[in-house]
Amino acid sequence: MTHDALESQALATSIGEHSVFHFGKENLENLLVEYNPAMEQTTIYVALRDQSDEAMKHIFQQYTEEIVPLYIGETMLDLRFFASDSPIFNEAGSNSKSKIYAMA
Repeated sequence: MTHDALESQALATSIGEHSVFHFGKENLENLLVEYNPAMEQTTIYVALRDQSDEAMKHIFQQYTEEIVPLYIGETMLDLRFFASDSPIFNEAGSNSKSKIYAMA
């Protein structure tokens, strides 16, 4: 891996780990982070155990208060909610230039 590729992977991993920590692993059914270095854009895909409006509001609040401030100036962030069986969790990374973090 090139230096840029290593940095991109480190950024995706960092965002993923911070997201799991702040969102709470117990609240997550699935979480995937996809970083596109060409666009300097990161998408966080989230599937919640409880898909209620209140649960989504809690995750969004954590995202805006804890995740966004950490990465301002490094990447554009996008948070998306999906059902746990969404194909996005199987198809993400189809662009080989994207760097991926998947919750273990």
